[in-house]
Amino acid sequence: MADDLKLGSSSGATSRLDSVPEEVLIQSGRVMTHFALLERSLADLARALLATSERVALTLTANLSFFALRDLVATLVEEHAPAHCPELRKLYRRIDRAESQKDIVLQCLWGYREQVDGQPRRRMVRRNPNSLSVGMLHETAADIADITRRVDRLRADLSCATPKPTKAASA
Repeated sequence: MADDLKLGSSSGATSRLDSVPEEVLIQSGRVMTHFALLERSLADLARALLATSERVALTLTANLSFFALRDLVATLVEEHAPAHCPELRKLYRRIDRAESQKDIVLQCLWGYREQVDGQPRRRMVRRNPNSLSVGMLHETAADIADITRRVDRLRADLSCATPKPTKAASA
């Protein structure tokens, strides 16, 4: 495993992280940050659509996986604002593409060979960190940022139309 973390010959070899250009690391960080912000926006949208107190809504959404959160948002939009379902489906298609790009970034940077019973895992994709394009990373980060703005706009639109909890429901 230690040899897998080295490039080049065993003498004087650098780690994979050292071989990744700084601009690629910066843009990769932007992709990850924008994806985290997107996840936060989806959680905010779910909490806005839940007809309960903020505390209860936060409790319900706090530990959901990204995909469970997506499913919850889709169900809540379908329930409270079915007219927005086509818009959400378009956003989800973009989110799927962006999530796939984010996974490529992770595989390139952190996808070291995993062993199962001494054999490489077949489903693990090995990619060369140097194959990451700064342009692709920049476009992916910009796309995720745009999706996040659209989710936030949808939340603002739906917040006005969503019934607020009554005192009895919030207690």
